[in-house]
Amino acid sequence: MRTLPILFACFIILCTSILYAEEWNLHISKPLRDKKPTEMALDDLITASKKYNIQISILSLDKIQQGKNTIIVVEKMEEELLKNLPVEFKDKLSEDIPQEGFVIQTLCLPDNSKIIALVGGTAVGTAHGLYWVLDRLQVYGTIPDINTRRAPAFPVRIASSWGRNLHGGATEQQIKTSFRYGFNWVSGMNTLDLVSWNSDPEKKNNQEHVKKIKPLIDLAHSLGMRYFAFSNELTYHPSLFDNKPELLNPCLSEFWERVKDKYRLLFSALPDLDGIEICLDDISGFWDNYHPFDILHDCPDCPMSYEERYRHLLKSIHEVVVGEFGKTYFQKNWGLRDHEIHCQPEVFKKVFTDEIPTDNMFVKIKVTRADRWWFQPYNRTFNLSPHKTVVIFEPMNYYEGADTNLFPTFSGEYFQNGLKYFLSADNTNVSGLSYLGGVSAEEWSTRSAYIYTLYRLTWEPNVDIRQVAHDYCAINLGTEVAEPIADILMDTANAYKYGLFLEPIAYGQFNSFPHMRVGSFVAEGYPLIDLGKGHIQFLRNIYLQCLPWREFTKTQLNFGLSKVKNMLERFKNIKHKINSEEMSHKLELQLIMTQSLIDTHSDYIETVFHFFDYLGSGSVEDRGSLQNAMLKLINSRETFRNIPGFNYKLDGVNVLIEHAQRTVKDVHSERKLLETVPTQKEIDRIIQEQQENYKEIFKQYQGMMKRLGHFEILIDGQDLLHIQGNEYRIEHLRWDGPEVVSAQLFFPLPQKEVIIIPVDIDTRPLHPFVLYQPSSSNNYQATIYLDDRPGGTGRFVFDIYMFEPDGKDLQIIKNWSEYFVK
Repeated sequence: MRTLPILFACFIILCTSILYAEEWNLHISKPLRDKKPTEMALDDLITASKKYNIQISILSLDKIQQGKNTIIVVEKMEEELLKNLPVEFKDKLSEDIPQEGFVIQTLCLPDNSKIIALVGGTAVGTAHGLYWVLDRLQVYGTIPDINTRRAPAFPVRIASSWGRNLHGGATEQQIKTSFRYGFNWVSGMNTLDLVSWNSDPEKKNNQEHVKKIKPLIDLAHSLGMRYFAFSNELTYHPSLFDNKPELLNPCLSEFWERVKDKYRLLFSALPDLDGIEICLDDISGFWDNYHPFDILHDCPDCPMSYEERYRHLLKSIHEVVVGEFGKTYFQKNWGLRDHEIHCQPEVFKKVFTDEIPTDNMFVKIKVTRADRWWFQPYNRTFNLSPHKTVVIFEPMNYYEGADTNLFPTFSGEYFQNGLKYFLSADNTNVSGLSYLGGVSAEEWSTRSAYIYTLYRLTWEPNVDIRQVAHDYCAINLGTEVAEPIADILMDTANAYKYGLFLEPIAYGQFNSFPHMRVGSFVAEGYPLIDLGKGHIQFLRNIYLQCLPWREFTKTQLNFGLSKVKNMLERFKNIKHKINSEEMSHKLELQLIMTQSLIDTHSDYIETVFHFFDYLGSGSVEDRGSLQNAMLKLINSRETFRNIPGFNYKLDGVNVLIEHAQRTVKDVHSERKLLETVPTQKEIDRIIQEQQENYKEIFKQYQGMMKRLGHFEILIDGQDLLHIQGNEYRIEHLRWDGPEVVSAQLFFPLPQKEVIIIPVDIDTRPLHPFVLYQPSSSNNYQATIYLDDRPGGTGRFVFDIYMFEPDGKDLQIIKNWSEYFVK
């Protein structure tokens, strides 16, 4: 019976050797291992190695075991320990090593074992070296020979920030992930949520926020990273100006003192914070009781020019942030106006003059001239002054929504060549890169590919970008399919750029992609009011701009479509090699979805051409062409939305199909509709007349009015507020989604015909108006239209009143969808 334990022990040994096909000893001193950067990197390396059947045993820096694969990890300051390295390494490892960098050398021994020596400039550099070993392990599925000297190419690698809940340093895991991909600046909370305002509950709430964020700052510091707060400017609590709106005037010296006080309050409450970032346009970062003030454009009574205001702001913030507190100031140059600083070199030079300090200040500028669209030239405001700049990179997938299930976009070539372009200037002022932090590259998505690409570029701007695509594919799909999938991934930029964008309409305006947006075909105008006329006018402008280049436009669309078709065919030939059947199915579905999107877009534009051809000529030949194009578009639309996982808004396509069907049936009827329905300008006038009627009705029937509800909503586009019974919901129509600050219904909307009146408290000039009054035809649901024009986020604070009509003609439009129907 004594043989059974022996057999069992042998079985365990055999299983262990099978479980770990490869074994490594890793030698590291206890002091270095206990430092936070190396501790974290080691844990990640060991955890990941198990997925590849590799066992790494952590040992002290004792004598190396003969015949064992060995990794020796040393920090440069451990000079005595360097003497223990094999003589073959000494020359290669004696060179200067930057603090955040490392050197790795591999020695292959006659017994087929290996010794890998890793020397880091500091604990941070050592950790980056361990993460490079991890990266190579994930790419090759084993620990390969590594012979390299690496260090970050830029002193600043800052996580992008926007809005209230910032990404990159908002949680412990985000900070660890950011460190893994080489960031050294992260953020996690907006300045508004950290300032010790002279008001409650804000002051009390922010004291709790400060307590929450301090451990995150400590963690970042332990990893050699720095922590900053972001804010749009000017966003503020009214207490900053003693609740005196008359102080909101850039021509008043008191105004600038109050702006400075915001940052004095910030750093007094949180002295461990390392810096701040601000953006002066596209003000969307406010909520609750906070307010926006556009320093550059508001208060037209102040004669200070745009450039004067900008310079005054820069100097004021620098005086406090850098001068008084010794912190770092990041200024983000971004805006929504084509003629301003973000993309106009002459404006930039008028702002960043010699009077603007350069110490501890970085100017952040997007790689694109405007937003993250294709057909964008590189931004020309780099290298115009001595001020250090940071290049902002964003995913170039403006057509992709969060759950649209499209194949990832790879922007590596565009990013790398833009970076090279900026760096090629004499005395270049590029000092850093900015992109989304806290996100892992170990997932299959546009965002993940973007993270991995920029991680590689921050260390090696001249890296072979095709190799980066290969490595990303290897990490997520396996080494065997990395080559062919990388080829497919490299084609995505061309497929999307030429399959979805229209070059003739891309130039000479801010937006080079006006007819589509994140996950949607845009419907312009008021489709629920103007019967689609506004969108048809929009499409007519596209038609006229493309008409001189009609064949060229169609050639580009066909090129994009042929690209994605070829990508799908090539994938089908190798999909069986992907180890995960689930991943194989996911990628194939993504490619099918992408092909169908581009196919639908191509048919959409073809139908636009034939629609206006026939609308103008009325000829039998053009009618036949329109009918064929329309039927093809309907078919591609149906194919697209019947694909599993479809989640795309087709509003613009649907409006065109409706008008094309009417035109094919009776072109004269379509012409009459387009002639008789008012323009958007005329509709706006009618809406304003209706709003004046609301005011008169409210006065006339005030004694009968009941306050149904109160709403405060941040709107950045167009939205519908639906009220039915004791419930409300918001339907998002265009641009960015709404944020409900507060909403309250005081009693249910009755199941009978009543009159709803919105009463403005604080809203944008196109105030809320009633799209549909409650009636039996809509099951007694009221619908309020919210439009934030002229742009950017707008605060909508308003009440809803109701009363029962007395039979008199109130001169209000009860159903806008029927108003222009004759």
